[in-house]
Amino acid sequence: LYRSNAMRVNFLGQDRPELQFACRELAKGMKTPKRRHMGMLRRVARFLRRYPRLIQKFPAQGHVGRLDVWVDSNYAGCIRTRKSTMGGVIMIGKATIKTYCKGQAVIALSSGESEYHGLVSGISQGLGEKAMLADWDINVDVQLWMDATAGIAIGSRRGLGRVKHIDTVFLWVQEIVRQGRVKIGKKDTKEMLADMLTKALTGPEIEK
Repeated sequence: LYRSNAMRVNFLGQDRPELQFACRELAKGMKTPKRRHMGMLRRVARFLRRYPRLIQKFPAQGHVGRLDVWVDSNYAGCIRTRKSTMGGVIMIGKATIKTYCKGQAVIALSSGESEYHGLVSGISQGLGEKAMLADWDINVDVQLWMDATAGIAIGSRRGLGRVKHIDTVFLWVQEIVRQGRVKIGKKDTKEMLADMLTKALTGPEIEK
């Protein structure tokens, strides 16, 4: 019963960004469901009963020359593995074209490092969307938004600085930023669109 309904939620989550974090948490119980997993499933069911529909709007707009990528990370969000969760929202103008929620493969040693790994993932996603649009002869810039000053600082500097423990495989982003291929900007936490993809929020908070 749990597995069947968890996959129903996962199916809905493909088109409903506010369910994607819950889908990821429910998937952790697919192998051996526990009572706590059924409790999470019930909470999702109550949420869907109150908010049965989601309407995504793609307003008519002229040429948009920029992709906005919103990224956020929840440092050590999983209390069992202490791995962080990262999420992102990609928008072209006023239209949301992609959202994602996934766990980080590495165990971050600080919130700044966790946010930086989220930044790396967001830039990878943004450059991928930019390349796809270029195939259609649509040229756009990539603007990345996050609410973490430490993550922005690590991504904007050159070299390791005080984060020598970060694998050099993640440092290619610094060169991308230095070349101006991606710009990084800061947003207040209350304005962060990717917040609902990294942690549990209430229905009114998600609706806002």
